Amino acid sequence: MSTISTFITENWWAIALWSVQIFLAFMFSYAGFMKLTKSAQGLSDMGWHWATSLPLGFIRFLAVMEILGAIGIILPSLTGILPYLANLAAIGMILIQIAAIILHAKRQETKGTIVLNLILLVAAVFIAWKL
Repeated sequence: MSTISTFITENWWAIALWSVQIFLAFMFSYAGFMKLTKSAQGLSDMGWHWATSLPLGFIRFLAVMEILGAIGIILPSLTGILPYLANLAAIGMILIQIAAIILHAKRQETKGTIVLNLILLVAAVFIAWKL
């Protein structure tokens, strides 16, 4: 058995956790960055039509929370400093995704949008449960 396959076999759980954490950090930082840097109309032009129906201040607040969540899902686990903060970040992501699913369902937006929110929700639940 090669060294790489031995490493994967012995550390598959840690690899799975880190993979999901990195996925969540990427998705939330991307969404947060877009919400922080674009106008409501700019977000709507990207296909995020819900943005024109919410106050810009709330969108910016949500952006900051998403970016903090992205940092919080990685940094505490990486440094070992206050590692429980990664769980709290995952719980925050769960709450954001539940709210997003409700918003998109009420607006009868595409099933693809809700499916993405469900994937992010499941990933965040997995991290909150296993970290």
